[in-house]
Amino acid sequence: MSVKAIQALMTGLVVLACVIGGVILLVRG
Repeated sequence: MSVKAIQALMTGLVVLACVIGGVILLVRG
């Protein structure tokens, strides 16, 4: 894998984690 591919994958994982965390906070209210 290229460096850019790895960076894109890491960025995607971080965004996904933020979205999931936000959803959990909204559900808990």
